[in-house]
Amino acid sequence: VMPISGVGKSNKTDSFVAVIYEDCIAKTDVIDDCLNPRWMPWMQRAFVLRTMYPNSQLFLGVFDYDSGAQNEHDMVGRVSVNLTDFRPGSEYLLHYHLFKSAKIGPRKPRGTLIIRMKIEADDERQNIIKNLSPPPSIYVSCRNISDFRIARKTVTGKTDVEVYSTKTLNAYVDELQAYKYMSHYMKEAC
Repeated sequence: VMPISGVGKSNKTDSFVAVIYEDCIAKTDVIDDCLNPRWMPWMQRAFVLRTMYPNSQLFLGVFDYDSGAQNEHDMVGRVSVNLTDFRPGSEYLLHYHLFKSAKIGPRKPRGTLIIRMKIEADDERQNIIKNLSPPPSIYVSCRNISDFRIARKTVTGKTDVEVYSTKTLNAYVDELQAYKYMSHYMKEAC
């Protein structure tokens, strides 16, 4: 995990990043009172993640650390990375905009997360064969309720689209209207 820019609006945040990949959760160190945190080499900021299924998503969530009684960390934003877009053996420096939710709109960037990533594969042919089938459901083991909440927000976003609400319903309606709008142009192109 590299620097984050534009985190928060006016208050300084105590930022940390949660990384969810397949069945594991990892967190960076907390950087206190900073709108543009940068993790130094001596801090917890790098992770080696073992791959069971090469088409699994990597989820990154940025949070404002709260040390209160309930330990309810505020979500700044999240991003999901499709690892099938990257070639093994190459190193990438990636810039991602952070959003509160994957599907609930309107989406406004809440900062930028920069990550450095390298994918190593022992057998590329075996990975291609594994990519032909969808990954099974994977469960993340969490030590405590705070880690569970962090994992849930990192994967689903601040708004859980699985729970019925008018906000979720409106998001689906907006998505369908966007498809209808696009289909008009697609028909004209054919």
